[in-house]
Amino acid sequence: GPAWFWPHQRAIRSVVDLMGLSVVEQYREGLAMYDAGHGDAPDAFDASMQSSPAYRLDGGIASLVDALAAGMQAAARQAAVPPVSVRLHAAVQSLAQHPDGVVVRGHGFRCTANRVVMAVPPRVVARDVSWTPPLPDSVREILADTVTWMGHAMKCVVSYEAPFWRTAGRSGYAVSWRGPLREIHDACTPAGASHDAAYALMGFASPRTTHAAIAFRDATMDQRR
Repeated sequence: GPAWFWPHQRAIRSVVDLMGLSVVEQYREGLAMYDAGHGDAPDAFDASMQSSPAYRLDGGIASLVDALAAGMQAAARQAAVPPVSVRLHAAVQSLAQHPDGVVVRGHGFRCTANRVVMAVPPRVVARDVSWTPPLPDSVREILADTVTWMGHAMKCVVSYEAPFWRTAGRSGYAVSWRGPLREIHDACTPAGASHDAAYALMGFASPRTTHAAIAFRDATMDQRR
């Protein structure tokens, strides 16, 4: 899922505040690096004031999902209704609309609902889910042609014993047209009530840099630096 959210995204911020979740501001202090991909040494620049501050959830976006699930369970207990069922690793395979609701089938389960919300990329809906009655061809074409933001990218996280880039006056942000990662960010997490501090860099690899990403994976720690 998405790692960041920004101040102007009031809906997600209101949910985060309502759930009382811990927020981490994206680290931006120090110089960033830009590699034009021409073989020359990367250029350093100050990117700290070029955009609004971004925020991450302590524990990742999964902490929001867990909090929402816990809230639904608490509401069900308060209303004295059956608990909410959350199924993991249960991909939906088909949706069938009937007069009394929508029948959802998947790996090892079947259920009926009044309404179904599909929170997946449109291309996945068109490719992996069968519909009864079938979706109109025009709708399927729109779903198949809708590009998902960052859908082409693969996320790579490398952890370290210490944030050496911070002590060197670097922000951890870098852009490279050579690869193996096209965009890199500081992904450190401060110590919390249930976990120690973690130091990491996160980057995105695209299909154009897959071979370079494999080389990065197999490199030694000194080579990665």
